[in-house]
Amino acid sequence: MKIIIIICLLLLSSCQIKNDTVPTSSPEEEQSTPIYVEPEYTYQQLDDIFNYEDEIDIDPNFEPITFYDPINANINNEITIQKLNDPYFRIYRTYELNYEFYYEKDDEQRYAYLEIKNYRNHPDAYSNNVYECYLTVPQSSNEENYHFYGLPSWKDIFIFNEDGTTENLYFAYSLQQQIIDHLIKGQDEINGIDEDNLQYSYDYILS
Repeated sequence: MKIIIIICLLLLSSCQIKNDTVPTSSPEEEQSTPIYVEPEYTYQQLDDIFNYEDEIDIDPNFEPITFYDPINANINNEITIQKLNDPYFRIYRTYELNYEFYYEKDDEQRYAYLEIKNYRNHPDAYSNNVYECYLTVPQSSNEENYHFYGLPSWKDIFIFNEDGTTENLYFAYSLQQQIIDHLIKGQDEINGIDEDNLQYSYDYILS
């Protein structure tokens, strides 16, 4: 019995040593790279209830129905329900958030205004994970208004080039961090509301 216990302890300690020696990447090693968005792919996004293998036909006899702010929240949101081939529907959602914040530059506090728009499952928009941003920086020594896109999950902001490729965008460190932080915050808020909006849509369709 003692021999069995000793063998078990040795096996456990061996496993512990192996777990401790697994290399992990540090934050410094995880560098973001420019992203490429293919419009041919992103424009095909459909709702979860739709089978991607089926052909997409829009029912011409069904006028799309739009609900404005159906969920009580501090985010402007819309739901549009479009009838496809029976029994499928496309449910696309639009979200808009506005943030005001301060950032530091040249040892002074400066004011900024950020508008974020997110289109989910929209037939004429980019991927659900891409957030369209409009930034106003009244006290900027350069431009005051910027239009760009953000990927909160990658902590990246970027612009689209004419050839469809993307180019990362960088601001002063404090402003860059504020933009990323608010994109992540907006994503979390939208994700919570989006679940409710989808449930609202499913209930409406089933009724």
